[in-house]
Amino acid sequence: MDDNELKRRLAEWADAYGGEQYRRLGYSSAERIAFAAPEPTTCSGADEIESIVQAMEQGGRWKEARVLRAECFLAALSEVERIQRLTRIGLPMSRASYYIFLGSARSFICGALTHRLAA
Repeated sequence: MDDNELKRRLAEWADAYGGEQYRRLGYSSAERIAFAAPEPTTCSGADEIESIVQAMEQGGRWKEARVLRAECFLAALSEVERIQRLTRIGLPMSRASYYIFLGSARSFICGALTHRLAA
């Protein structure tokens, strides 16, 4: 899976799971980052990403999952604001840590999607 395909899939996921505020303003509420509540959707690709993100959280990679949600669900906000929103929900981090967790989350998603395709 190339980077453009991953970005497309993550944007589809954000559109389906980011909530009404995301669709209206381009960014979600802090609750969507801390506690992503699944919404009914007909988009199986978004459902697949959400199940992978939930598996990431359940496997102990909750920081990576929250950073990925911040990156995707707060896409219209600046990097500084995304990091501040994470701090407000109890996950303070540096800019470097943000990108380390984001890279790890993106790799996790790519690996899970590749594994599912191969199965």
